[in-house]
Amino acid sequence: MNNEQNQPMTSPTAASPAPPTSSMAANSKKMMVYVAALIGIAIFASVVAVIYQNQTKKPATTNTNAVLPAPAAISITSTGFVPASIQVKSGTTIIWTNTDKKPHRVATDPFPTNNGLLGFDSKQDLKTKETYSFTFDTAGTFTYHDDLNPYKIKGTIVVK
Repeated sequence: MNNEQNQPMTSPTAASPAPPTSSMAANSKKMMVYVAALIGIAIFASVVAVIYQNQTKKPATTNTNAVLPAPAAISITSTGFVPASIQVKSGTTIIWTNTDKKPHRVATDPFPTNNGLLGFDSKQDLKTKETYSFTFDTAGTFTYHDDLNPYKIKGTIVVK
């Protein structure tokens, strides 16, 4: 027998895979570093984009030159409110002026509770030439009266 026969035979196809080398482990670590760097760059770019968008948004502006509705005037006479009915835009202030010699008191319906529209009540008698004002911010139809003559002197405000 010769020496070659005592040696185990190996064929090129039956070879077992080679164990990982240190160069493969190094390549794997480099790949992980590159992936981590790419993720970091993507996150950084996203943050920069959000910050840029927030800085380029125009701030809300308020129109300091807004035109408010002109005040409306109602006279209080011995025979009633003049005009007895009026239509105004929301935000309009109405000014009642007592042009009678007797006192009058403007108040929201219903009489005697005067609680139809909170705050719409002069709370005191208006003497000659005295005024009372109220701003109507809510749309609707509001009836009111002279609290000293509730069945005789009545009025209506329509707010659009």
